[in-house]
Amino acid sequence: MMPFGEWFDRYYQEIYVPAIKEAGFERVRADELFTTGSAVEQMWEQIEKAKLLLADLTGKNPNVFYELGLAHAARKPVVYAYPTRLRGYEASSSS
Repeated sequence: MMPFGEWFDRYYQEIYVPAIKEAGFERVRADELFTTGSAVEQMWEQIEKAKLLLADLTGKNPNVFYELGLAHAARKPVVYAYPTRLRGYEASSSS
């Protein structure tokens, strides 16, 4: 779960994809997956399938927070990534 756009797309490809692969997980990102039909239904289906989710809270994107709410409703574990003023990025998790 993360915003889309040039900077986010580059960060996703250069940072998240290698880390996710190294951890032994399969990555799924909505803009690489969605087809015609209800985006919300497809998002919910992917959240239900997931064993673990990553939420990039950069920029306080409302769509990311909505998806995070769905993940909590589904009782899925989530790793949070968010910028800090002093140290770049930090991560924490909940389950």
